[in-house]
Amino acid sequence: VETVLQSVCLLLGRKESWDEAKKVMGDSGFLASLKDYDKDALAMNAKLTAKLQKYVTLEDFRPEKVKTVSNAATSLCLWVKAMDVYGRVSRSIGPKKEKLAEATALKEAAESKLAGKKAELKIVQDKVANLQHQLSNAKGKAEKLEEEAETCKIKLSRAEKLLAGLGNESIRWDAASKILEKNLGFVVGNITLAAGFIAYCGPFTSEFRVDLVKTWLQTAQKVNLAADPNWKCVEILCDPAEIREWNIKSLPSDDLSVENGILVTRGRRWPLMVDPQGQVNRWIK
Repeated sequence: VETVLQSVCLLLGRKESWDEAKKVMGDSGFLASLKDYDKDALAMNAKLTAKLQKYVTLEDFRPEKVKTVSNAATSLCLWVKAMDVYGRVSRSIGPKKEKLAEATALKEAAESKLAGKKAELKIVQDKVANLQHQLSNAKGKAEKLEEEAETCKIKLSRAEKLLAGLGNESIRWDAASKILEKNLGFVVGNITLAAGFIAYCGPFTSEFRVDLVKTWLQTAQKVNLAADPNWKCVEILCDPAEIREWNIKSLPSDDLSVENGILVTRGRRWPLMVDPQGQVNRWIK
């Protein structure tokens, strides 16, 4: 028990004696001093730890042996041994703690640097995403402009063709205009001859019709009735498109057949058709 108390006095910085031990034990703050003992200071005090070895290395300085004498001394023995172990172990791991602190500092610095780089990377990635979005929009606009340009080319080509066609049509229209101006002076005479043709030429042959029209033209000239000198029934009383339709429907394309078709369709009388070949019959059907 005395040995244990002397070791406690050593750790508390008191004189290592029985009398001093009794004073320490009698102090009301004894337990508090044990609880608040500065273990880290002990770990840094190698000289004190070395002095403590003369007690802890004794054969009798073991809790099981001290317990046979005093339970209270057993607890103090355990406390001294714990302080000794803590001091020696803490002193051995001190360099490791310093290295750990250095490593932790390096890690924190690296993590801080990494966070900064990640932030910079995020800014760059955002810029790249924005540029990609702008590129996508630019490509879309370019494709749209190309389509519009192609459409404009097609429209321009069509316009050029239309202008060329209208240029050719203007020549035709000019010629047709001149013909119409010319025919306008023959309207009364041409219509008079057409009325006579429908009224009287039905029963006659092609040759007789030609002679009859010539006679009428001479008479019109004598009475100052202006008529086309080259008057033809087909040109006055029928449209070329209608004649083509008749031809498609089996009517022969010669002048006599066309004149007969005009007489049938324009006259108000019921026609009598002499049709040994059945051509008119097919046309009517």
